[in-house]
Amino acid sequence: MTETNSVAVEVFEKEDIADSLAKYVADLSNKFNLERRTFTFCLSGGSLIKKLLEPLYVDSLEWSKWQVFWMDDSNYYLALDGLLSKIYCTAATCVVEE
Repeated sequence: MTETNSVAVEVFEKEDIADSLAKYVADLSNKFNLERRTFTFCLSGGSLIKKLLEPLYVDSLEWSKWQVFWMDDSNYYLALDGLLSKIYCTAATCVVEE
């Protein structure tokens, strides 16, 4: 019996990467919030933070169900000022790993 593992690979065009990635993250968030009632996300900073704050996303995502992590503290203030201070986020759901 042969067992196969399928892996989904998403390829984003450089010009559209922030838009495509924001939509992909939003779709995953909605899926896992329905299936598991939580969405765990590791934030990398950069343009994704700004995209997620656009009305299309900021008003439609269930931020209170997000668990947010980031590993690179160089993006801490960008994440805090750019995203986390504008959405519902408690110490229990936003974690910095050092």
